[in-house]
Amino acid sequence: MIRQVPGLGSVQGLLPAEFENVEQYRGIPYGSIAARFRQAKPVTTWPDGKWDGTKYGPLCPFPKIAIGHPITQKKLRPQHDYEFNEFRCLNLNITCPKDSTLEDGLPVAVWIHGGGNCVGTAADPGYDGAPLVDFSVQKKLPIVLVTVNYRLGAFGFLASDAIRQDNEAAGDQGFGNYGIRDQLLAYEWVKQNIKAFGGDPNRVTGMGESAGSIDTHITLCSELFKSALPFKQAILQSGVGSLTVRTAKHQQGVYEKVLANFKIQNDESCQSLKALREISADDLVLSYIALGSGPIPAWQATVDGYFLTTSLSVSNLSLQKYDPSVERLLIGDCAAEGLIFSMPLSKRQWTFDRVQKLATDILGEQHGKEILQAYGISGDLPYEQLFAALLKLLTDAEWSQPIREVARSFSNGDVFYYHLIEGNPFEGAHQGKAHHAVDLLYIFLTYQSHLPSNLAALAETIASHWLSFVNGGKPWSVYGQKADGSSKIMIFGPEGRSVEEEEKAKPAYKNLVLCEELKENIGRFAASLHGTLTDE
Repeated sequence: MIRQVPGLGSVQGLLPAEFENVEQYRGIPYGSIAARFRQAKPVTTWPDGKWDGTKYGPLCPFPKIAIGHPITQKKLRPQHDYEFNEFRCLNLNITCPKDSTLEDGLPVAVWIHGGGNCVGTAADPGYDGAPLVDFSVQKKLPIVLVTVNYRLGAFGFLASDAIRQDNEAAGDQGFGNYGIRDQLLAYEWVKQNIKAFGGDPNRVTGMGESAGSIDTHITLCSELFKSALPFKQAILQSGVGSLTVRTAKHQQGVYEKVLANFKIQNDESCQSLKALREISADDLVLSYIALGSGPIPAWQATVDGYFLTTSLSVSNLSLQKYDPSVERLLIGDCAAEGLIFSMPLSKRQWTFDRVQKLATDILGEQHGKEILQAYGISGDLPYEQLFAALLKLLTDAEWSQPIREVARSFSNGDVFYYHLIEGNPFEGAHQGKAHHAVDLLYIFLTYQSHLPSNLAALAETIASHWLSFVNGGKPWSVYGQKADGSSKIMIFGPEGRSVEEEEKAKPAYKNLVLCEELKENIGRFAASLHGTLTDE
């Protein structure tokens, strides 16, 4: 299959063998990187006016320990070799209905993958666009799906005063945030070129999970959104910006830890940055362990005064105003998001007395007592039950309450709110639980042959809802944002069921309301529990 892309040339694609209704175009470059820790520029030409879109492109370097250990607990057959190249990693993959034309004007979904802004790939077999786009054609809800690779880890998120000075000297505005601004550049490419694949540049949905959802929400809150207008509506799965935005002061500390790992002296002449640029990509990735949170640390956006001018703290989420061009929002969470903090939480070996003291120090005596009582935390709890209670608190305080805050405060248009309680059917540490990222088993229909029949049916239900939203429809009742909890939300699970219920029917509802009352302080308390409280 060959398509002509005006201004770029011809791109050769392929027809996936199992899905007769789709075409795929892989590894298309959208950005070029002149130097490490610099903003990318748009790709405006292809060599000889041609591009081979039959193979996936290189990836941003990330810790290789993550390869072969999917968070879904189910391995799928890899679709490519893991070729890493920090300068050629800005590429995207397009899946579109077969023979779609310029006149079709199909809605477009742009997927930003998760992975803590540290690991992951748009070419993950779980994100293969062929099953979902094929299903969209069958359901008469056709879409064009784009999956995006962007810079990860230090390559995409390291920030410091030296980097700021270097970027300014190179004519760039803002510093850090390279990975998220890569995503913005990918949206720019889509808006300019997606017509060639049957897509409508004015009907784009931004869509992501975990760090991909957080980055999408940060993009919504960015100062650059109103000039770029990358998408008209968004799907936010398990994450909003309050979880991963840091001040320049905090990021300077991260930078200095990286320098110290390589015994590079920090100075004001930018020689330290020059030395860091000479470190190999593999060695830079290995240095992540020096940050103190394991070999796969999460990386955060920076309040740089250009892309982001204010921190997206929990306390100001409800005050956030979004550009009026963003018309609708589909947003939700999984019932046991906090399980992602199991390892750091277990390392702290909490006792009731220490938890109680921490709660009193951060929340005050009265509020500390309320929180402990709400989660059934008492001095006579066995450690296993205390651990489980703390995980529930982390789920609510770090994930579900901020997500609910965004759902309740979005005022541009309709909000569709969901809560997934279906457990993971596959063997692993979290089997039977609705852990963080378990939703990835259902969205893309890539696990259908492995799921039991009732969950395969649930996957088709969820996929149908997402397709309806991308096509401008109402997947379920609009969330009414009522203070009394009577607004309808969609519940996915258990046992393959999907049903609309009043929000207050959620088992965690009362605790979420309590977390909302405490807002910023409960977030600080939760972050202290798993050991990632920043110096802000």
